Amino acid sequence: MARKSSARNWRDSATSPHSPSASLLLSTSALALSILAGAWLVPRQLWGADLTSNPLTCIKSTCALLLPVSLLLFSHPPFHSSLSLQPSPSPGRATPEQLIPRIATAIGLSYCGAVAAALIATAFGAPSALQSVSVTLHWSSLFSLLIVLPSALLFGANSHLWRSVLLRFSPVSLPEACVVTSAHGAVVGAWMGAWPMPLDWEQPWQAWPICSTYGMLLGYLIGLFLPLIAAWVLPATVVSRMLHRKVSTA
Repeated sequence: MARKSSARNWRDSATSPHSPSASLLLSTSALALSILAGAWLVPRQLWGADLTSNPLTCIKSTCALLLPVSLLLFSHPPFHSSLSLQPSPSPGRATPEQLIPRIATAIGLSYCGAVAAALIATAFGAPSALQSVSVTLHWSSLFSLLIVLPSALLFGANSHLWRSVLLRFSPVSLPEACVVTSAHGAVVGAWMGAWPMPLDWEQPWQAWPICSTYGMLLGYLIGLFLPLIAAWVLPATVVSRMLHRKVSTA
C-alpha cells in the first residue's frame, strides 16, 4: 500500500519545485538535451556535420555528452532520491558508500552490452567489413549507453531487478518506468529504423547506421517521456496499478 500511495502522491506533489516529480522532469529534460545537442547541435556547430553526412562524428559527440550526464543523473544522490519511492531501499539501490563500486560495475556492464550489441547487429546484417567496424562499435556503444548504463546504475548486478523491471515490465516508480520505456523504445526504434536499409530507394540516409540511429534516438526520447505524460493524463488509480512490483530481497 505504501508503494501505491507513492504513485498517487506523484501527481499531487507535481507543482512543488522540490518534489520528486520536479527532479525527475529536470533529469529527463537534461538527458533529452544532451542527446539532441550531441547528435545535432554540437556536430553542426563545430564540424558542420549531421547524422546523415557524418554519422560517426555525431555518434561520438552524443556518447561524449551522454556518458557524464547519465553518470551524474542516475548515480547522484539528489536524483537517486527521486527514484526511492519505496519505504525501504532494496538491494538494487546504491548508498553513498556504494557509489564508486556501482559506477565501476555499470561501466563494466555497459562495455559488455556494447560488445554484445555489436555482435547482434553484425549477425542481423550490419556491415562486417573492416572499415565499418569502427562505426558499428560506436553505434553499439551509444546503444549500450542508452539501455544498459541507466539500468546498471539503478539496479547494479541485481539479476532479480533486471528481470523484474526490464523483462517483465514491472517498475515500482515513475523514474523506473522512464528507464524501462526508454530502453524498450530504443530497442524498438533501432529495429524499426533498420527496415529501410535493404530497400532500393538509393537514399543516403539508408546507409548503416544512419536510419537505425535515428530510430534508436527517437524511440528513446519517446519512451523517456511517455511515463511522465501518462502520469499527467491517466487517473492516479491507473498509475498506481501500473507500479505494482513487490520488493524482493532475492
